[in-house]
Amino acid sequence: MIPATGDAIARDLALADFETEDLYRPALSLRFGAHYLREQLDTFDGNVYQALAAYNAGPGNALRWQDAAGDDADRFVAEIDFAQTRAYVRLVQENLARYRQLYQDLDEPSLPED
Repeated sequence: MIPATGDAIARDLALADFETEDLYRPALSLRFGAHYLREQLDTFDGNVYQALAAYNAGPGNALRWQDAAGDDADRFVAEIDFAQTRAYVRLVQENLARYRQLYQDLDEPSLPED
């Protein structure tokens, strides 16, 4: 998390004594990460892939990719022009499919239907 995002989250959570170094404290870092992900989920109306892209690359970039892709989730991922973010979103998709297979007793990995 970049310091400016940390500062904004500290203000949202009313943490007056926040310092940038606090981002290296696991408990606070997890709390801030969860808060930021919730913000992205709210911004992108619960669309997990768009929220994850925003979490990784910033909401402005995710909005640009959303505009280019429309409602097509596969195209959204293809529109991501940052290799790290595209790999991050794909890894989460793969893990979600595998978890669904394991925990929902499916024959093979699969993503939820849109």
